[in-house]
Amino acid sequence: MPKQAQLRTKKMIALALDVESRKQLDLLKIELARPSLQNMFNEALNDFFVKHGKKPIVGSK
Repeated sequence: MPKQAQLRTKKMIALALDVESRKQLDLLKIELARPSLQNMFNEALNDFFVKHGKKPIVGSK
């Protein structure tokens, strides 16, 4: 599938965080040597899905 077609199949979700939460996420990203916050959110959502008996599918395509 062409990259443009893949982008059309994704939806953005906005997340409002207080300043301290954002700082903590940024520090954790550095400590864990993660490439991006998106990568961390993908992992968190997959963990949430597994916890509730669903398949971990976020970021798998």
